[in-house]
Amino acid sequence: MREQRRLADQVWIRLLRDQGIEAFVTAWEHQPLFKTQARLPAEILARQRARRLSQRSEGLASALERLGLGEMPSTWEALACYQGRLDWIIGGEDTRFQAIAHEVLAHRPATRLVVLEGVGHNPLLEVPERLRARLDTHPDH
Repeated sequence: MREQRRLADQVWIRLLRDQGIEAFVTAWEHQPLFKTQARLPAEILARQRARRLSQRSEGLASALERLGLGEMPSTWEALACYQGRLDWIIGGEDTRFQAIAHEVLAHRPATRLVVLEGVGHNPLLEVPERLRARLDTHPDH
């Protein structure tokens, strides 16, 4: 799995270095992971795209090389031992991260899983008010 992730990151790195930030952002935004964001108002999408385009290609490429998920050490053991409160918040339409959330629950059953229905991968972008309301109901975070 880790090697697959490294190979996938290498594709993004090459795109950044060979074609630049605009080609990267366009490809990034068209991933199935972000399909629910198409429902957002045009001004929100434009602001998000502008943020992405403001990044430096080499900076992102370097970050992926050094900090990508394929390079990060596994945190499963630390997660299983974590004694604090852990709320795992996911979008109900984010099937990829739902699978990860259920794996987290298998390693750490005390985790509280919060599923925001009708939401995809980025609840902060897609439903900031619902996310804030959820967080505000638990001020002991």
